[in-house]
Amino acid sequence: MRERACELATRYTYREAASLLSTEIGEEISHYPIHRWVQRKGKVLREEEDKKWQATFEYGEAFEDEGESKEIVVTELDATMVHSQEGKGKNIAVKLGVMYSGKELGKRNCAK
Repeated sequence: MRERACELATRYTYREAASLLSTEIGEEISHYPIHRWVQRKGKVLREEEDKKWQATFEYGEAFEDEGESKEIVVTELDATMVHSQEGKGKNIAVKLGVMYSGKELGKRNCAK
């Protein structure tokens, strides 16, 4: 029941999820316990992700992916400076990184 409540909460508000779950199980349930269950589940998932991140980026272990391996993975990074509202001469660096796959290898036409 808790798994179903968490699943519903990913698609609906807690109140709507409670109403749908109540209909499914034939028993009245409040949105408060659904919120608590989602918070607990989120904490567990976050801890699992943190362990994976630590193993990969701090200990250099290969990431074990359940999906298929990709021939090419592209990483693109960029940064720009924006003016801060705090005062004259203050700028903030805004950085963005994107990783994706699905790009095909091919010939490049480069002018020399």
